[in-house]
Amino acid sequence: MSDYSCPRCGRVLKHLQLPGFCEGCGQPLIAPATSTRGPRFWRAFLAVAEFLAFGLALVVRANGAPFLGALVVVVLVNLAAALIYVLWHRALVPTGREIEQRGLVGVSKSFYERVIAPILYGKRRSG
Repeated sequence: MSDYSCPRCGRVLKHLQLPGFCEGCGQPLIAPATSTRGPRFWRAFLAVAEFLAFGLALVVRANGAPFLGALVVVVLVNLAAALIYVLWHRALVPTGREIEQRGLVGVSKSFYERVIAPILYGKRRSG
């Protein structure tokens, strides 16, 4: 294995095993994430949500609901699928990456500094 250097302090790291820490500054070092899974799952998820919405609309229509009621069912199921999609990609995935990179303590400290401290102490905090 070739020698690598720390991205923070530049120290040459011999015999590096990832994940690990820099001997000089303690920077956590992780292997670059190689994802073989693309966005195909989410396209399939949204397609299944479409089929589910139209299936529910057919059931509702067969039970005597007006056309507008079936249309409302289609819209609500698609909005729920879009909400799940957005919540997963905008909230859960970035938080998971941040926890992987900075650890749970670093994330909770960042959350405290960005969210809780301004609520408790106001936006301008002398410190």
